[in-house]
Amino acid sequence: MFSLCKVLVASTLALQAAAKTIQIDVGKNGLRFSPNVTEAAKGDVLEFHFFAVNHSVVEGRFDAPCRPARESAIFSGFTGPIQAGQEGPNVFQVTVNDTKPLVFYCSQNTGFHCARGMYAVVNPGPAPQSIEGYGAGIRGNLTAVSPPGGPRGGVLSARAGNGTVSTTASTPAPTDGSNPTSSSSGAGAGATTTPTGSTPQTTSRPGAGASFQAPVGGMLGAVLAAALML
Repeated sequence: MFSLCKVLVASTLALQAAAKTIQIDVGKNGLRFSPNVTEAAKGDVLEFHFFAVNHSVVEGRFDAPCRPARESAIFSGFTGPIQAGQEGPNVFQVTVNDTKPLVFYCSQNTGFHCARGMYAVVNPGPAPQSIEGYGAGIRGNLTAVSPPGGPRGGVLSARAGNGTVSTTASTPAPTDGSNPTSSSSGAGAGATTTPTGSTPQTTSRPGAGASFQAPVGGMLGAVLAAALML
């Protein structure tokens, strides 16, 4: 039993060592996710950092831009208000569990953030599962939709002054393909202008799409507990 425990722990530590944290800035460079095209492998953690003024991260759908993937879609909640030029106190972490194409958008409707290009694609595929295909699908639809309820599907953490984070809460989100039945919401500041598209900026690492689970950090404890029960 002890040998099996050691094998399980070693395997989990190897997975943690291989996983990478990919930082995605939300609103740092205007109404954009930076980078807005990211490639992630299974086990990688997408870590969203929030900037002025008041943004959200919502798991979207390629066939209905600026709409949640479903009512229980991954959702950071709104993170403002944040002062101009400042980074917000929280980060939102989502762990990649496979490599399917996925899109995130900001559901802030003051300033029509999604329609103006505030979205990002993880592990893009051929259109419409690409940054260009997603933008083309908006077609003047200015209103974005937020899922009901608070943050879920990831870990919302308080960012400490030295750059570390302290985990506060998470609620897993299922990854079925059901349609959303939610209402639009949003609060914050943003100028209203003619919607514009979004163009690729940078790519982080190889992969090909994404569904999600809780971050890898909690896996070691679960493995140890399971091993002790054998």
